[in-house]
Amino acid sequence: MSTFDEKLHEASAYLSESIETNIFLNILFEMNRYFDKQFVILIHSEKTGLKLNQSERNLLRRYFYYGVAEWLAILHIPSFPQYDATDDDKTKVLESFIERCNTYGKEKIVNSVQERYMLVKEKSISNNSALWLDWFNKKRNANSDFSLFVYDYAQSDFENDGFSEKKIFETIADIYDRLENYRYFIFKLHGKLFNTQKEDVTWKVLYKIGIYCENFIQYTAPFFPFKKQKSIETLTAFLDERFPNNDNNTLACEFYSSISTGFKFEDCLISDNQDDIILTMKKIKMDTSPIPCPACMTTIQSGNSFPEIFLRSYECKNPACPERSKSGRGKRFDEFGVYRYFKLTEDKAADKIGENLFSKWRRDIFSRGSDIYEMLINYYAWATETVCISKSVKIKNENFRVIKQYAPYNKNNYETDFEKLPIVVLFRKIAALISCKTGMRKISAPIEIVNENSTENIAQFAAHQIGTAITSPPYYNAREYSWWSNMILYFIDMQRNAKSVFNVLCDNGYYLYNIGDIVNADNIYVESNMSKKRLQLGFLSCLIFEQCGFNLVGNIIWDKGEVQSKRNSTMNRNSGYVKCINCYEHIFVFKKGKERKIVSDVKRITPVIKINSKGENTYKHTAPYPLELVNLIKPFVQKEKYILDPFLGSGTTLKWCKQNSFRGIGFEMNKEYFELAKKYINESDSPELLFDFC
Repeated sequence: MSTFDEKLHEASAYLSESIETNIFLNILFEMNRYFDKQFVILIHSEKTGLKLNQSERNLLRRYFYYGVAEWLAILHIPSFPQYDATDDDKTKVLESFIERCNTYGKEKIVNSVQERYMLVKEKSISNNSALWLDWFNKKRNANSDFSLFVYDYAQSDFENDGFSEKKIFETIADIYDRLENYRYFIFKLHGKLFNTQKEDVTWKVLYKIGIYCENFIQYTAPFFPFKKQKSIETLTAFLDERFPNNDNNTLACEFYSSISTGFKFEDCLISDNQDDIILTMKKIKMDTSPIPCPACMTTIQSGNSFPEIFLRSYECKNPACPERSKSGRGKRFDEFGVYRYFKLTEDKAADKIGENLFSKWRRDIFSRGSDIYEMLINYYAWATETVCISKSVKIKNENFRVIKQYAPYNKNNYETDFEKLPIVVLFRKIAALISCKTGMRKISAPIEIVNENSTENIAQFAAHQIGTAITSPPYYNAREYSWWSNMILYFIDMQRNAKSVFNVLCDNGYYLYNIGDIVNADNIYVESNMSKKRLQLGFLSCLIFEQCGFNLVGNIIWDKGEVQSKRNSTMNRNSGYVKCINCYEHIFVFKKGKERKIVSDVKRITPVIKINSKGENTYKHTAPYPLELVNLIKPFVQKEKYILDPFLGSGTTLKWCKQNSFRGIGFEMNKEYFELAKKYINESDSPELLFDFC
């Protein structure tokens, strides 16, 4: 008897009923995903030329392993290869099955085999979409009023609200309870906002809305991933190093008395003239109610896993579930993920994103005059769902969505005072701890570069020498040279630096601050990828700068053009799946003093292509920006004063100063970058583009 025959005989003995050998092997290969690499290569090959969404791909994978012709016919594909197993492959997959039965328990593994066998024999597909969606719709109708809310806002609304954000915050708090969980709140701003003094406060209002959305609810119930005492100790120790004579433990305990939550920042889309801005937030509310398993529709489950904070996922514990893993583990799922997938399998024409709409909204900078509502209802809501809008508007293409006008309800106890949010209180108190002293040191050379930490050393310089500042700071945990335990600690250091610049800057001096909203784990309440999200580095920077005394007077959007990104590369061109490519960074304009003129704009500047054809970084920095970006400071420069860059990198700012006959001083604490900066600044034949790191 061959080794294969021996293993087949041994494996078959585990089965409770006889299964044909070929089907038994097919099931084991599919459970084990033994040939999945071969499958992936096939569907991406030029020969097949297939463009499949997730649902279609899963069905084709089943055909690949089982060869049920009816499944291939559903996809309207004339032919597709099947797996090609040698006797050696078959022996290995049988050995794996035997080992798993002995390791994880025979009953779980065999039950999964038997369930798969029934599906193959009956040539059926495990598709509970109609049943599951019926359950979900009953739950949705009982707990929410709408699936998408669009807050349409303009200057006239701001005037009616008494030039205050208070009404906006009250509406956000009202919407939270009435909006379906894991769905979207959209703040759509048309035109700019001006206060009673006719000053442009557009970005002042927007940054407060962004921060408010993520922090207006205080969650005080137990949440086991939140290590409260450890978080308090980390923040206390960090503050003790920087402010040794303060009661920092009390400050940390106050901040960590609860978990600030609400919505989660997703996107900020901007028109190419800043006349329309779309702020997108996703509701995340703790929900511990059971969810039917999409494979077997039972609620025999455990649920102590959170792919996102307060987004609970479950593992099916039903031993007869047909989608148990090769080790007998149950299927993992969460409510929104299942809903989105089953809407994909419904394959409704009204839920497909057409090529024309997709091309218009590829990037998060869109053309002026675009039909914003067409995008919003197709990207963020599915057919038959209710879309609520704050005011009566004409919509060209409702596409089978139910459009409802908003009627305020306002029955909750959520905080609506921005100044009382824990994160705002924390940074306000920290700002008060930062020294306002300046030194006596005079700058002598026209171009001066200092190999020191700018936060500590700027204070040594005498006031009234610096007329303007510009920088791209180290982004939170985005590079090997910039790392903090959590995002709060990062902003404490950035606030200290901002205050040191404010202290030496001349009255009416400007500071241009280039920063982008990256995706990372903030680690504020839990230290894991559970807290990974799009971080509001830009809006939180505005908060700490204004608390240091700066006046936010504008935002120049750096449009990078057609950047490379996998963000909207999904083949699932369906509602709920497509997101716009991030192609811009903020350059916030702060002033030490009042400002009346509008300084916001969108500037198209091509980013540096730093990697050559050999995969080498020719500029020695991981995040360069072009020399042309520094040119944005020119309208704000005070000719007889110095231009400061507190995070100099390789010297771009000072190179620009030298080329344009301005005085400049820069700080770079990294010795390698400091030497590189000196070389670039002093080169007579330097390249046209030089770079700072961020």
